[in-house]
Amino acid sequence: MAASCAETLDVPPAPEFEDVLAAYANPTAEVSSAIMAAVADELLALRDQLEESEVFDEILDVIVDVQVELDENTDEKGNLVVPGLGTFPAPNAVLEISHNCPGWNPNDAGDSAETSGSVQLTMVLNLGDIRPVVWGEAAQCQFSAIIGERALQSKYHGEIAVHFGHEADSPGSVGDEPISTSEPLRDLVATFILLGTLEVEGKQLEIRRSFRVRDGGVIEILWELGSEGSFVYVFNPGTGSEQWIIDANCPRDEKNEPTCGCKLEERECTLISGSISW
Repeated sequence: MAASCAETLDVPPAPEFEDVLAAYANPTAEVSSAIMAAVADELLALRDQLEESEVFDEILDVIVDVQVELDENTDEKGNLVVPGLGTFPAPNAVLEISHNCPGWNPNDAGDSAETSGSVQLTMVLNLGDIRPVVWGEAAQCQFSAIIGERALQSKYHGEIAVHFGHEADSPGSVGDEPISTSEPLRDLVATFILLGTLEVEGKQLEIRRSFRVRDGGVIEILWELGSEGSFVYVFNPGTGSEQWIIDANCPRDEKNEPTCGCKLEERECTLISGSISW
């Protein structure tokens, strides 16, 4: 990991999340039988690929490891103490994170970026806190996803951007303030944008979408429909019966929970207006 610290920094522009966060908070599409007939098969294939790959855990592990290292080297006064370099009071810094992916053979300690791929990320500190967006790319990053007793060979290649935020008062909304290095990132809402190729056991799927991971592992997929707006599909990995739809007519409740069920395998959703099938 490389870092630059100074009172003023030439910070590279982070990906914009404003429109994506707004779409999660206020989805505008009105899900219908016609819409689901057009997108359900693609949505189901994407859900299965995400569930089998565990790609979000792999990316979060890289970021959380850096946060833990920062927290361990921050004293009680908020100073970042870097061995061999000195003490930086409430630093502004650009951190360039370089991570060699674990590969597919856990017994091979010789895995390197050349053989198992890598992840390169940018993290920015603002007065010692982490700015909410971390971004970069993965280059043929190989890792094993452990599903039950199976170890599935997974790989991601493409762009990565992650926004971390606290749950806001308005259901579906998240905050946009910097995060303390001592606050567990996995307890926050992580909103992803992935633009690349996700592979599981040789099966490749092109991805150009946003996803959200909440505490407890629940995953949300933002599905954009062009001029018809967007809706959010929610599922709990490993429990195929727990699936929901959030759209203009099916908002989250006051506890931020979805209210309308949707079972893709059975080709049926139960909306506030009634059941639809396709």
